[in-house]
Amino acid sequence: MSSIYKKLFNGYLLVLLDIRLGTFDILMDPLGYLIILSAIILLYKKEKLKEVKLAFVLTVFMMIHSIIPYFVVTTTTGINLSIYGYISLIASMICNAVVCVVIYFISLRYVHDVGDIEIKNRVEKEGNIYALINGLLILALSTVMIIPLNAINTIIMTTVIIGFILQIRFLFTLSKLKNIWTELEVI
Repeated sequence: MSSIYKKLFNGYLLVLLDIRLGTFDILMDPLGYLIILSAIILLYKKEKLKEVKLAFVLTVFMMIHSIIPYFVVTTTTGINLSIYGYISLIASMICNAVVCVVIYFISLRYVHDVGDIEIKNRVEKEGNIYALINGLLILALSTVMIIPLNAINTIIMTTVIIGFILQIRFLFTLSKLKNIWTELEVI
């Protein structure tokens, strides 16, 4: 299990970090999604659940979706957000949220099997917070097309910042779970 969490952590870290050389992202998101996909495949081999299949399909979608900007130039900032950029942003947020919630769900099952109530409660709380805040962010972002132009940048920047913080918390959770499984595999 620790190798699965290590791959999930590394993949999400690559996706989260944007180090740009001009307009080119040096840490390419498709590579991050490929690493996440390999972890989800390993997870499916352990647990043949429909939720893991859903995570697989959504991760493939996100990987393909992350390749598009390398071939199509779109505006994805503030008031200049194109309809493609807007729909793309919401679709990727929904897909990412579902995949992360599935990972929390599966992790909760495994932690429950280990029997550590404190860790189980912490993973459950983190998963619930993640799902709630992500749902609110998606709702807030979905108002962008119907609110006054002067508020669009504020909403987009706020959702991006909160989303970034949420993903960092998710990375910390993955790291903790990886460490827990590493300790259990040693015993």
